[in-house]
Amino acid sequence: IGSSLATLRLVNAASARLYGVEIETTLKPVRGWTIYGTYAYLNAEYEDFQTAIPEAVDPVTNPNGAVNLKGQPLERSPKHKFSIVSSYLAPLNNGGSVELTGGVTYQSLMTFRSGRGSLFEQPAFTLLNASVTYRPANDNWSVQLYGSNLTNVEHFLNKEGSPSAEAAASGYSALPRTYGIRLQLDF
Repeated sequence: IGSSLATLRLVNAASARLYGVEIETTLKPVRGWTIYGTYAYLNAEYEDFQTAIPEAVDPVTNPNGAVNLKGQPLERSPKHKFSIVSSYLAPLNNGGSVELTGGVTYQSLMTFRSGRGSLFEQPAFTLLNASVTYRPANDNWSVQLYGSNLTNVEHFLNKEGSPSAEAAASGYSALPRTYGIRLQLDF
């Protein structure tokens, strides 16, 4: 029987610099068609962060593994993130409707542990999602056929572990390709 120990890591950097911009827009080029778009740019770096990391330990020159992460990106801070969602609502002769929706989301490289190397990074990735939703006329329910992460891109919500033993590294994966049927009842 194995055991698992959880640890809480609370650290404070002396100083950091962050700036960025977010843009959101909604376009309606023709009746029934809506396009949503978002873009975020974030420049987030440590200006002074004295810490110790195992990769910096050298028995002669740096026995404590002390480093300054100045210039390293803040954890969980991708520089670029954008999404575009296109939705078309088509009325049916019976008074109901069918909505076709497709979307793409992109996120640039992000680190989970600053200064710890590529094992603790999430490479850039792009996700594709789509759905078809039917809503009957004057009723309180809908049914949807959906697919998320259609290209089955592996990406992580978190990464932990020891970079000196790759097998000891672990992470929480986001959902793989997922599809199904969703029935919604509004009351």
